[in-house]
Amino acid sequence: MFSEFVPRGGTATYLGSAPTRPSDEYYSYKFIGWDRPLENIQEDTTFFAQYEETPTEFEVKFLNYNGELLFTDYVGSGETAEYTGITPVKPSNSSFEYEFNGWDKDLNHIYADMETTAVFKEVPVKFKVTFINHDGSVLYIDYVSSGGTAEYLGSTPYKEADGEYIYVFSGWNKALTNVTSNMVVSPLFTKTAKDYEVIFKNYDGTVLQTSYAKYKTAVKYHGETPTRPMDDKYVYNFIGWDRDIECVTSDFETYPVFEKELRKFKCTFLNFDSSFLSSEIVEWGKTVSYLGQTPYKPGDSVTSYRFIGWDKSLENIKQDTVFFAQFEILFPKVVEHSCSV
Repeated sequence: MFSEFVPRGGTATYLGSAPTRPSDEYYSYKFIGWDRPLENIQEDTTFFAQYEETPTEFEVKFLNYNGELLFTDYVGSGETAEYTGITPVKPSNSSFEYEFNGWDKDLNHIYADMETTAVFKEVPVKFKVTFINHDGSVLYIDYVSSGGTAEYLGSTPYKEADGEYIYVFSGWNKALTNVTSNMVVSPLFTKTAKDYEVIFKNYDGTVLQTSYAKYKTAVKYHGETPTRPMDDKYVYNFIGWDRDIECVTSDFETYPVFEKELRKFKCTFLNFDSSFLSSEIVEWGKTVSYLGQTPYKPGDSVTSYRFIGWDKSLENIKQDTVFFAQFEILFPKVVEHSCSV
């Protein structure tokens, strides 16, 4: 309050401190003058200070979990604060990740300056466990909470057999329990030397023996020597197998190999009385030769005999053959005379 005396018609001068009006929850106030002119005073006068109303703004500070200032909003009385900064984050640890879940105070109907702190929801940490096959292809991916156990729900890992081994899945190269980080897991395989089946067959397809051999090892045949019946022209002698049985690298069937040999026939030469003269061995289709003494047939007082050949042809022999000596009759008997002087 301030007062002074002014002559009639004079001008009042305010020499007091600047008038003020406390802010309330709706407005702040700025002095802008008096309710009537200070000039030409004609009577005792009371002046009232005049104020410009400005809607009250409140400061809302948004803080991260560690007190770091993220954003400041200025909000009119009774209005709602709005956060337009970057999404608050909180570092994860070995057990949990943190998911922003709002603010710890109501942002509606603001009537005072305030601070609000980000709220986070604990989310158990999930680690990525990637199961790959021996060739690096991904078989399955599991996500496991910290300290948990990974579970494989894919198809059984498979590795193709090679020439020497077959492979059977036997487990994983890392423990699947107490998972505490992302990891890549590869299968383990037990290898077993591969057995190859070798079937020994005769020339006509008859199975003689079935055996098994490891990769690049020999297989042995323990059966009877394979035989093949002779035909009209040949006999067949077993000389081995049509596949290499000393270094087996695959399943296979093997057949005997036979060497052909011309059949040999016995040619027997008999005299007229079936007495034995000689015998020869002759290959199929060949001509036999008689190498013995000339056959002889005794005569009587009036008849004699002369050997003239055999009862069958000696050419193109194709079976065992008996030849009988043939004679012609000389009649009358030829008498040989000797003369002496």
